[in-house]
Amino acid sequence: MPSLNEVQKQTIAQRLRDGVSIRTIATELHISKNTVLLAKKKINEYGRIIRQAGSGRPKKTTADENIQFANFIREYPFETVVNARQQTNFPASLKTARKRVHETELRNRAAANKIFLTEQNKANRVLFAQEFVNKPADMWNNVIFSDEKTFKSYSNGRRRVYRPPGTRYDERYCNKYKQSGRFSVNVWGWVSSRGRGICAIVEERLNANVYRRLLEELMLPSVIPVFGERNFIFQQDNCPVYNARLVSRYLEARGVNVLPWPSRSADLNVIENVWGEMQKYIYQNDFRPRNPLELQEKIVEAWETVTPGYMRQLVASMPRRLQNVIDANGAMTKY
Repeated sequence: MPSLNEVQKQTIAQRLRDGVSIRTIATELHISKNTVLLAKKKINEYGRIIRQAGSGRPKKTTADENIQFANFIREYPFETVVNARQQTNFPASLKTARKRVHETELRNRAAANKIFLTEQNKANRVLFAQEFVNKPADMWNNVIFSDEKTFKSYSNGRRRVYRPPGTRYDERYCNKYKQSGRFSVNVWGWVSSRGRGICAIVEERLNANVYRRLLEELMLPSVIPVFGERNFIFQQDNCPVYNARLVSRYLEARGVNVLPWPSRSADLNVIENVWGEMQKYIYQNDFRPRNPLELQEKIVEAWETVTPGYMRQLVASMPRRLQNVIDANGAMTKY
């Protein structure tokens, strides 16, 4: 039988007492069913999962203390081990507390950043997903996915560095940046299953008037030659600027079919994936533009790397994205 740590042994024993199936226990602990089965046989034969003779000094904590501590971390995953140790009155040292966590299936990782959703947001997302999840796949091939994006003169991501202990603030190991002289470039673009559309630099503050002019002078003139006058569905986010009366009246007057998009649903908009790939391309090799023009040129260069094949792949994922929203009861998905 593969080596099991004490928390795993205690969890197996407790779950078996609770009547949980071997398959479920194996799935929960990320171990094989055969391992759980062998552990069960040892419990039936010896009353416990025995350790080999001469296996070291006794644990500083009891089985119940270990389980209580691990369950606290599972219930409050954003708590630090320091606070968890205090909240549970864990009797051993901080080092032992960290070891007990490491003995579980839990690992400390950087949390994914996702926008906060209200219960109403979630409900609206589910309704939208249920309405469109079974639509023909060809429908999504006629959708124009649009959004704006701000590219900055510096990357927001943290850089990692290999350094000796105690040298965090040594000049050699510090990531240097200039506090002044930062700038950004705003763009608006659209994509579809046929490939990239346009990516336009927006130099003015994007309000309803600017957006209406953008639709009239850039969006429609670039979309109609590809899809025709009435053969496309326009997707835009549910922000106040896009939903302004001035904009809505213009789109209605031009006969544009607008997709009823739910609020806070960036994970459903495939252009967000395009922006993400462009951002990786722009900031690779520690690119640091000296002025807005250099950044604009890099944005154009990154935009031209977006291929029709990549866009077909993204648009083809729409039914899966919608199903994921339904399965998650409206919560944010991996997309």
